Amino acid sequence: SVTLGRLAGHVEKIEGSERERLLDAMLPTSFQNTHIITFKVPEGYKVDPTSLADFNRREANALGTFLVNARENDEGDIVVQCALRIKTANVPLQYWPMLRDIYDAAAAFADAALVFVKA
Repeated sequence: SVTLGRLAGHVEKIEGSERERLLDAMLPTSFQNTHIITFKVPEGYKVDPTSLADFNRREANALGTFLVNARENDEGDIVVQCALRIKTANVPLQYWPMLRDIYDAAAAFADAALVFVKA
């Protein structure tokens, strides 16, 4: 198995007491990151189709989007397109759960493994 999501960059997991806020959140800036990762499947292996389907994710709301599209191309390589977009740097307290949901989806992707089986 390979954790391809880690190749798209580091995403902080929001854990413990950080999951709940008492004040508005401030980010350095609004932003959009887009990555395309192409992974050559080792000879003698193929990607598990269920694993590939489970790799796809979408979390979208008023604050932004996290999207992953994973597929096998014509050459048998795995192509993963992912995008993280946060529309504003100022997140009012009532919108914190939306931002947390986007970051949770991105962190889950970073930990997700693509499974290969012998061909």
